[in-house]
Amino acid sequence: MLTCEYPVFICIIVMIIAVILIGISKAGFGGGVGIVTTPLLSLVFPAKMVIGFLLPVIIIADWFIIYHYRKEPDLKNLKILVPGALFGIIAGTVFVDYISDEQLKRIIGFVALVFLIVQFVRIRFGEKTKYDPEWWHGLLVGSLAGFISSIAHSAGVIIAMFLLPQNLPKRVYVATMAFFFAGANILKVVPYISFHLINAETLKIGAMFVIFVPVGVMIGTWLNRKISQKAFTKILYIFVFIIAVQLLLGENIFSLLFRM
Repeated sequence: MLTCEYPVFICIIVMIIAVILIGISKAGFGGGVGIVTTPLLSLVFPAKMVIGFLLPVIIIADWFIIYHYRKEPDLKNLKILVPGALFGIIAGTVFVDYISDEQLKRIIGFVALVFLIVQFVRIRFGEKTKYDPEWWHGLLVGSLAGFISSIAHSAGVIIAMFLLPQNLPKRVYVATMAFFFAGANILKVVPYISFHLINAETLKIGAMFVIFVPVGVMIGTWLNRKISQKAFTKILYIFVFIIAVQLLLGENIFSLLFRM
């Protein structure tokens, strides 16, 4: 079992919730759901173990959306984003190996807070004119996304800010996002194995919990029909803020509960 800092039942519940959230995000509901997963798990597990455990689960989850959008990605964008992502992934993985687990937790919290700020600015003051990127723009954005994704599996907003101003058709936008992150996640495998972020233990745990991905997909599909995505996303962002602050402070609600 992964090293857990709290009673096993708490760790299992948090793990199940996190994997279900991955499935919900892959179902296309609550655009920022993915940002919750890594910070949430980092509250109860060592952060380096978390990102190693999550990668195979996310790769499997990627195929749920890849299958449905397999003919619709914008290849022009992928050709300039993916090469940059490779550089960012290598740099990010080396960086993770260099820092301590506690430092990584604080960085994950910081990334989550930056995500919230950028989302707010994008929604409130988003550029309305069409954006036609140069090739080097894609390389820079891909590199930054690859770096952040290697640290926290949370770079969706970076690619979104690059693709949305291009006014792509909705399905082309979703497909391009899906293909970029599916490719980036596969590119992470070798560096993660090389730096022992993925090992026999994390793979075993992943195999135990990956069954909850389709559960999340079904929940996400149901939520798409029944609940306002805007309201759901606002609630999630509140949780992201709370979790991020706890990670930055090196304290969390579970510690407080078990001291009472």
